[in-house]
Amino acid sequence: MSDGALNPSAELPRARRAAVGRSLGGAVRKRIGANASLTLGCVIFGTMLLIAALASVIAPFNPDTQDIPHALTAPGVEGHLLGTDQLGRDVLSRLLYGARIDIFIACGSVLFPFAIGLIVGMLAGYRGGWVDSVLVGIIDIVFAFPALVLLVALVFVLGPGIGTIVIAITLTDWVSYAQLSRTSSRREGTQEYILAARTGGIPTRRILFRHVLPNIIVQPIVLATSDALLIIIAITTLGFLGLGVPPPAPDWGTMISEAQPYLNVQWWLAVAPGVAIIITGLGLSLIGDGLAAKLDVR
Repeated sequence: MSDGALNPSAELPRARRAAVGRSLGGAVRKRIGANASLTLGCVIFGTMLLIAALASVIAPFNPDTQDIPHALTAPGVEGHLLGTDQLGRDVLSRLLYGARIDIFIACGSVLFPFAIGLIVGMLAGYRGGWVDSVLVGIIDIVFAFPALVLLVALVFVLGPGIGTIVIAITLTDWVSYAQLSRTSSRREGTQEYILAARTGGIPTRRILFRHVLPNIIVQPIVLATSDALLIIIAITTLGFLGLGVPPPAPDWGTMISEAQPYLNVQWWLAVAPGVAIIITGLGLSLIGDGLAAKLDVR
């Protein structure tokens, strides 16, 4: 009879090694999955960014040039790889320039609410008192309205345009980051190292930007990746409703709206910008999932 049978405690190290192996295996699989998702998302979205930046170089035609005699040309005819629209404009060229407009507006529209909401929420959560109460009230008021309805109303009042879209999105979106950073800042302010820093007489500004901010910024960054996708959808929705970028500038939402009367025969007019939106959204979703898993955001 073996020693393990005589001494059951001899099996404990073996069981412990098996448990550790399973734990390490799960961690490795999680890490590989996060890296794969993040890498693939960066490749997809990076490619879209590169296409948007080089639109003027790789576009085969001027996106605003009209050629009525060749309107609604099928894909591949006379050098138009994706055909032409109802005014004879090259669909591929408008798609590429539309990427520049929509993606760059989305990036700018994420940056401003991210910065404003992060700072305001951090200050309110750390300070507490009436400042925190006022912020909570503003957050409750903004969240009482559907975000898209509020965005459409603001753009309708302010008028269409790139600047208007960025301002409207900033006014409606910063509260999400403020709420998240406020909660994290309140929790971080109770930590022992923060209390020790206060007792030691370290200035509040230094505590906030050297100690609190680095420890609360991860979740807002992950939120920004998913938020960029929602903003792209909002921008295309505004374009579809006629409240987006003024014509003749190309916009994915406007392209889909203009293609509605021709869906039965020239279906590619709507499919091309729709696929572009899906690919961009896929890249941003993979980046968000990869960051959340890699940074273990809960």
